[in-house]
Amino acid sequence: MKSIKLFITLFAVLFISFNSLAETELLSDADIVSIKTVVSSQLQAFSEDNATKAFSYASPKIKSIFGDSDNFMAMVKKSYPSVYRPKNINIGTVEMHRGIPILLVYLVGPDGNFITANYAMQKQPNKEWKIDSCILTTAEAENI
Repeated sequence: MKSIKLFITLFAVLFISFNSLAETELLSDADIVSIKTVVSSQLQAFSEDNATKAFSYASPKIKSIFGDSDNFMAMVKKSYPSVYRPKNINIGTVEMHRGIPILLVYLVGPDGNFITANYAMQKQPNKEWKIDSCILTTAEAENI
């Protein structure tokens, strides 16, 4: 009986390990570079007040919600000041959460607060990566 419980436990651990490994392997090195480039490019577009360019990195879902680049930029200015005008940017790692790549970006907002921007990414049929959402959380200062 003990050997059956041990076998089941080992099987469960291996299954979870392989499942996590499989999620990680969904992204190639090129995908990771592309994801980081897309987010960095959007942040650069915000710094240049280039609404059209910033909006071009948004997923179709985001584009349908805001309709045009002016509405999108107005929302970012109002609701995401740490993304719109960060004092400091540190591009972090891409992590998989439930099959969705999330890029962690560590920011110092205009108010001096440390923020982590969690960018959920979506791969398009043409293989380009687009930003599907951005959720802000309080960051630890050591990440900046």
